[in-house]
Amino acid sequence: MDEVSETLMLNEEELEVDIVAQAKAEKLTAAKAVVDGAIAQLETDAGAVFEDDVVAALAVLRQSSEAEYQRAITSAKAGGARITPLAKLVSAAMKATADVGTSEEGEGGMTELLVNLASSACELFHDMAGACYATFTVDGHRETWPIDSKGFREWLEYETYRRTSRVPKKANMDDARGTIAGKARHEGKRIEVARRVAVDTEGRYLVDLCDDQWRVVKVWPGGWRIDTSPSVRFVRSQNALPLPMPVRGGNLAKLWMSVNVAPADRHLLLTVLLEFCRADTPYPVLELTGQQGSAKSTSQSALRDLIDPNKVNLRGRPKTVEDIFVAAAASHIVSYENLSALSNDQQDAFCTLSTGGGHAGRKLYSNDEEAVIAAKRPVMLNGIEEVVTRPDLADRRIGVELQPIGKNRKLDGEVAREFAAAKAEIFGGLMDLFATCLLTLGDISVKDENLELPRMADFALLGEAVFRTLGHSDKCFIGLYADRRRKDVLRTLDASPTITALIEMVYKGHSWDAIRLSDLLADLKDAHPHICNDAPKSG
Repeated sequence: MDEVSETLMLNEEELEVDIVAQAKAEKLTAAKAVVDGAIAQLETDAGAVFEDDVVAALAVLRQSSEAEYQRAITSAKAGGARITPLAKLVSAAMKATADVGTSEEGEGGMTELLVNLASSACELFHDMAGACYATFTVDGHRETWPIDSKGFREWLEYETYRRTSRVPKKANMDDARGTIAGKARHEGKRIEVARRVAVDTEGRYLVDLCDDQWRVVKVWPGGWRIDTSPSVRFVRSQNALPLPMPVRGGNLAKLWMSVNVAPADRHLLLTVLLEFCRADTPYPVLELTGQQGSAKSTSQSALRDLIDPNKVNLRGRPKTVEDIFVAAAASHIVSYENLSALSNDQQDAFCTLSTGGGHAGRKLYSNDEEAVIAAKRPVMLNGIEEVVTRPDLADRRIGVELQPIGKNRKLDGEVAREFAAAKAEIFGGLMDLFATCLLTLGDISVKDENLELPRMADFALLGEAVFRTLGHSDKCFIGLYADRRRKDVLRTLDASPTITALIEMVYKGHSWDAIRLSDLLADLKDAHPHICNDAPKSG
């Protein structure tokens, strides 16, 4: 076993101990409250401490803390209670609990108990891909977790201990979760889940705050509010961090203290952020470029923090296409930093994520089953040079160039503190803008205004709504976006060794007249043999 695996196992064991200790402390406190209440009634009710719930509470005290038990017995005696028969009842209650525990463990009763607990306390269901989930209520709010997740296991362990004072063994948990998953897949309904953003049946947009109360921001044309019981089932990973409670009438201007973007690009960037909040449209790919010292990573991290904060906001270059889809399966935004190049396969993967698609791989080396990861996710990239070179991905790219900061540079800690202090206002301002732009979007008529929509039509229309809301003239965004796309096409042509070689040959006087494409390729490869791998293989 490697060092990382051992560390993870130790962390899980420590977490399990913390959960058990917390449950034990809560149960001890509850039992003590019951006993103290009964002792207080002894003056008028000599049988108060002999009630079944009080005897059970005394048994908990004796099992958990001999000191607390002796204090309770002493107080009961001082109140006039007959201690000998009371102690016998407590011993009998403890023996009954022990007998039940021995029978359950010896006959597999613990596994059955776990399955019955999950079946009675949870709504078990599956999604279209066959993944299994459980929804249950905790402290008045509803949570949804995959059955094979750490979150569900912790809840089931805690509930079992809270109800039985016993901790299920790992073998019991593994057996029970397999059965629970089977019930979810074969007996439960098919319900789709969402991660961070969603749209409900009424067309309203939801943004999961990922807080302890599982609240969401619900946005519609002209308004937004906090929803404590959304109709959509949200799931979250262990790495997801909470968004702040948005402040109405927030201040978007404070965003630019932490994001180094020129004023000319700010409204474009706001459009990208709002598009990242929608779940029913394709996503653009945001690429931040700039020289060293232009705060690319700091800016990208702050932008992600406004939509999908994560314990690791920025990741290094993915090694494989599978790495990209694994990241997409665990979070809403796929975010990479300090890129110098991307393979064609990786760019194709980002293109697939932009509009929605999947990746299939072998599930186990011992069989021929496939493991499929399907997702549609926003993508954020940054690097000194532009790494998007494939035409399909370039057609979805929104490139923003950052300028070096120079004399106005702040300490990283100062930037982080300023952003943390302003984040709730910025997020509130973003939700205000979102609601207003949705209202404006409903007033835009593509046909009546004769708008020429590009390939990313939904994004272009949202951008037009954002620009009009912020005071720009009609068709301003459409024109800006079309101009940027033309420049991106030229840039991708410049990045192609084949195109560059052809242009060089033309400049040197080489010409072709009614020549076959195969002859052109032959001339090209003769003049530039180093581009053979990049050039087309045939005409």
